[in-house]
Amino acid sequence: MINKEKLDIYNSYNGQIDKWACVGSNEQKLKIETDDWFLIGALLQDIRLIERGVASYAYKVYAEKNMRENCESEELIFELKKMARNRNFELLIP
Repeated sequence: MINKEKLDIYNSYNGQIDKWACVGSNEQKLKIETDDWFLIGALLQDIRLIERGVASYAYKVYAEKNMRENCESEELIFELKKMARNRNFELLIP
């Protein structure tokens, strides 16, 4: 489950998992796992695909359900959408 604390850690490294792995504190590494990191990245990519209009309706429904199931609140989903729009995270799509 993605929470605000995990998202803040992800944000502090601008989504760069290698940087987190090399210089992240032990405390941070106990709070967010690699699977969480990749999930946040996947959710951000889904948001970008949807907002660019390149996702099918079925994929949009799947992605929105996935966000609700994996984020602790609607506020967190809003924050993810804001991040996808405003930041240049290392996503697989430009």
